[in-house]
Amino acid sequence: MNLEKIKNLHCGACMEDFDDIKLLVEHIDSCPAAISMLPIIYQIWSGGDTVGHPLSHFTQTLHSNAHLIRRYAYCIADEMDSFHRSEIHAELCKKLNLDYISFRPFESSEIIEMPDRKEAEKILWDALYEHMRKIYDNSIH
Repeated sequence: MNLEKIKNLHCGACMEDFDDIKLLVEHIDSCPAAISMLPIIYQIWSGGDTVGHPLSHFTQTLHSNAHLIRRYAYCIADEMDSFHRSEIHAELCKKLNLDYISFRPFESSEIIEMPDRKEAEKILWDALYEHMRKIYDNSIH
């Protein structure tokens, strides 16, 4: 395969663009979105999704809104004012069909100081992974 012909290199989880395949491969090893999504994607591939395909639909929604997920994490890390942060949170919940009142990944007693951007992304993706686990658990029972 001629790697020079590959265009539009990007992480399929967080949608970050790359010019070099080696950089993409290095990125995937530490990408919070990829780390959170891959176990669920493996479950989908192995037949772990049920009629209606709730996991597949939620995974596709995450993929389509990766930019908004990153934006919300960054507004937390950058300590954006509460009004704008709330707007982004509401938009994210609406697009991902999450309950705005109960989806509060940054309101945890485990968070003792303001996370940096990378840690905020990890916290958010971990919360989304837990939501995917609930979808999976509900679909097999």
